[in-house]
Amino acid sequence: INAYLNEDFLISLHLLIPQVEALIRNLAEKIGIPILEPAPSGGFYYRTLDKLLGEKAIIKVLSEDICLYLRVLLTDPRGWNLRNNICHGISKPENFNQIIADRIFHALLCLALVKEQEKRNELSTAYNRLVSGFAMIRPNPRFVRTSDTRQTLYAIGLRRIKECRRFKSWQN
Repeated sequence: INAYLNEDFLISLHLLIPQVEALIRNLAEKIGIPILEPAPSGGFYYRTLDKLLGEKAIIKVLSEDICLYLRVLLTDPRGWNLRNNICHGISKPENFNQIIADRIFHALLCLALVKEQEKRNELSTAYNRLVSGFAMIRPNPRFVRTSDTRQTLYAIGLRRIKECRRFKSWQN
């Protein structure tokens, strides 16, 4: 990013394009899309960025518009095809300019908007279960001492947290 801000577009493009690709591969892994394919001669090789951007699950996360934008910008031969041209050394030196660097930086910013919701949902669910456990207890202050109430709430809270952890480990 410093190279981009210092207007060293040759370096920034060579660094940012692989980073954008790595972000998309990491996203694919997080949502359960395989990033490796079996090679015809045995072993495995990485799936192309274009194939990953065409996956329904990635389209669902990023949106069809962003995926199309990234494909045209990075991998489609009918578009700018920057990933292939720059990473394979096909690009001419005059193509390392601010217009192209701005576009790649914009793609990076688009990907930065993606947030992981699964953890937030798990925490929200765990919190709701914990709170619902607290809500069930409404001690009558005339019959229960304050320290007993705190101990009861603490025990219920621990039990709820353990239940959530068990549920989480069961899902994995």
